[in-house]
Amino acid sequence: MKKSVYVIIGLMITIVGILFVTAVVDKTAKWHSDSDVSVNVDGTVRDMTYAVENNLLKGWSHTYGVSLPMDPGHNVSEIWVSVQDGEMSLLQALSSANRLCPASLKQKGYTGPTNKSNAYHYATELEVVITSVNMSLQDAIDAGRLCYSWSNWTQKSAYKEWRAITMSSDGRYQTAVGAYGSYSTNPNRTYVSSDYGNTWVGKPSAEYWIGQDVAMSSDGRYQTTAGSGGAYQYIYVSTDYGNTWTVKFNGGTSLTPSRITMSPTGINQFAVVYESSGNYRIYASTDYGNNWAVRNISKNSWNGIAMSSDGAIMTAVASGANNGIYVSKNLGATWTKKYSNSTAAYYLSGIAMSSDGKYQTAIVGTSTSTGKIYISSDSGETWTAKESNRNWMDVAMSSDGRIQTAVDSGTVSVPGRIYISTDYGNTWTPKSTNRLWYAIAMSSDGITQTAAVYSGYLYLSRGD
Repeated sequence: MKKSVYVIIGLMITIVGILFVTAVVDKTAKWHSDSDVSVNVDGTVRDMTYAVENNLLKGWSHTYGVSLPMDPGHNVSEIWVSVQDGEMSLLQALSSANRLCPASLKQKGYTGPTNKSNAYHYATELEVVITSVNMSLQDAIDAGRLCYSWSNWTQKSAYKEWRAITMSSDGRYQTAVGAYGSYSTNPNRTYVSSDYGNTWVGKPSAEYWIGQDVAMSSDGRYQTTAGSGGAYQYIYVSTDYGNTWTVKFNGGTSLTPSRITMSPTGINQFAVVYESSGNYRIYASTDYGNNWAVRNISKNSWNGIAMSSDGAIMTAVASGANNGIYVSKNLGATWTKKYSNSTAAYYLSGIAMSSDGKYQTAIVGTSTSTGKIYISSDSGETWTAKESNRNWMDVAMSSDGRIQTAVDSGTVSVPGRIYISTDYGNTWTPKSTNRLWYAIAMSSDGITQTAAVYSGYLYLSRGD
């Protein structure tokens, strides 16, 4: 009797083992080709080979649907994968919160699906080619090859004291402002790139002028910088992608421009200007930065300003006694405080928003690294604190608000890191190595990003 029981148990273990092994990559078996799997991307049916080669399975900017299966072959609803959000069909994974990003704990097999006989194939059985290397779809997922991670940041510039950076919607045109060394030996204070941040060319400016902020139109043609130094309190404007610059605002010795934002077309621009009397002004230009007029005067110590694409929503952050997050719905004429902190030293250092103004993120920077990130999903009406206490210096987000990046300067003894969120600012993941990060910019889809170190270099990530 015992012998019969042992035989039965042995058979059961063998069967389970066989079923489990089918979910493990078998390098000796013939894989199914990705060209035999179809996927509907943004309303167009593609085979998986095309989708992988053109990065159509990465990120959050595409929509996916079921198409008729290849004959012979399958569609994406018939492929079973293991991803960060669990086990599911490939179609479900492409629509999940983290898409094809890998699970933190890699498993050697699958627990499902229970109905594999119903046309399912495991991702270990499907072959893909990534940068000329053949591997299973599951191996590609586990290696993070089908997920934007922003894990690699490459140095791309000369050593400067970088203050701010911006880029066009596609990331091709980028401009950074900073200073380093004597003017006689290094007159360049503005640096431009027209190849997605790979190479940089310096542009001269007035002696002692140091750029504090920079903004550009979505196509990169119109650009504006704000800065100061000695008697050179200038706003510079470029209408040729940053190649030449002209002074359009001269504050003399009493008016100091410090922050800039503009509409996607560049026609509407707003600047924060500090008065020597202690007041802060918000200036507006409605002609691409050629002429400037005062829109608001207050005691608010403005440190950052952002606007929706249509200008209907503007948000600014202030520090000091009037610290807080302020919202304007009349192009900066009047402002309503939506959040404040009782501590006068609370230094709200930056603000970013989605193109429609719905998603907004404000940051707090402190020398003691006790600042937080604050997010809003109702156009700045209410705010929720996120992330740990750090010395946040700058923040940027994609046009839809999903991808956000904030930089932590940290301290000289303990430098900070770059933090990225792919869920509208709700959770944040550290990236990069520890440096005195100071500024960040990204393309409208959030994939191309360039970060600046205050006394250091510019670093580029293309999502890898």
